[in-house]
Formats: sequence, structure tokens, C-alpha cells
Amino acid sequence: MKLSIGLNHSNDIPEFVAVENGKENDMVQGRKFQFPAGSIVVFDKGYVDYQWYANLTAQNIGFVTFFRPKSVYQVIQQHPVLESKGILKDETIQLNSTCPKRKAPVKKN
Repeated sequence: MKLSIGLNHSNDIPEFVAVENGKENDMVQGRKFQFPAGSIVVFDKGYVDYQWYANLTAQNIGFVTFFRPKSVYQVIQQHPVLESKGILKDETIQLNSTCPKRKAPVKKN
């Protein structure tokens, strides 16, 4: 059994819940959630989907993940971190390798 939950951090009450049999990839249900603008989605590095990243960004939804070691990107902005909480980096980045540029091009204003 697998449980996916979306919490509202203003009151810690679940707003999105999906229960599956455990055989399906987590992201099948995760992509179905309608996150409100301003949300922050957290997921594992095993879920690389550049088009979904672009869709989240276009909806003003942030996300936190681990990138694969050989990911090609440029740091756009660095943010302060709480090292005492185990946070190593907080960066806004732009993906620069061929695959993300083709699958999820960044529209510049």
C-alpha cells in the first residue's frame, strides 16, 4: 500500500490524499493533484520529468528535489539555508542540458 499526501502547512491538515496498491509509481497520482499557486512540492530524484517541472513552474508552484550528479544547470539565485536543519543548498536554477531545453523550454520575459 502506498499513501501520497499534500499538507496545508498553515494548519497541517491534509488537502490531497491518494491511496494506491503499491504497484504504481508514486508520480502517477502525484501528477493528478491540483496544487494551488505558491505550493512547494517535494519529491525524490528518481522522478525526472522536465515537462512536469515546466508545468509546475508555469503555475507558480515551486519544487524541491535532488538532481542526478551529472545534471547540467546554472545557479540563478542562492538563498539562505539552515545548516543546523541539514539543508545543504537552496538555489533557484536553470536547467541547461539539451533534454530539458527541448522538453521544457524556459520562456523569458
